[in-house]
Amino acid sequence: SGFYTFVVPSGWSGTVTPSKAGMSFTPSSRSYTNVLENQTAQDYAALGGPDIFGYTWDDTVALNWIDVTDGANTWLTGYASATGAIALPFPFKYYENTYNQLYIATPGYLSFTDASYWDTQSPIPATSEPNNVIAPYWTPNYIGADSWVRYKSGGIAPNRYFVIEWHDVKGGDPLNEVGSDDTFRFEVILHENGDIVFQYQ
Repeated sequence: SGFYTFVVPSGWSGTVTPSKAGMSFTPSSRSYTNVLENQTAQDYAALGGPDIFGYTWDDTVALNWIDVTDGANTWLTGYASATGAIALPFPFKYYENTYNQLYIATPGYLSFTDASYWDTQSPIPATSEPNNVIAPYWTPNYIGADSWVRYKSGGIAPNRYFVIEWHDVKGGDPLNEVGSDDTFRFEVILHENGDIVFQYQ
């Protein structure tokens, strides 16, 4: 999940070194002397990869929110909906393929494949659908009266981008006692150079 905790005896001294296969951390370790109280805000920045296609991930990238209020409305509603093909303003390379269009789904992901939607996460990659997706927040989102999903593009070649924003989507419909109080705002940005950025407010 990204969160960690551990217990040490009062007065403990030592060094904490985060470790996970395929990742590097900044700082690489932290040293402590005579710990007598809880230590908070002991964050580590993580960098993962590369995978066999050269992709890495980096959670130190600063938030640079793009407001998509003036973008094109997908008119997605409810739980279970997805758009038709939406043309990209530039060819976008994703792993071994290059695409000129994509599909946007209510449950917080985009796909380069014209297939049905899925409101629950699935292991990817896989030989079966869903596959070929980019998912900033893949969950059973609900789009009600005050929610929307819009997209727009910007920039000048070769630095253009395409951004999709899921705006104030809910964790459930108004009758759902569990998720209806949860509100989420997030976006995914596809850059012409192949970079993919997830952002959350």
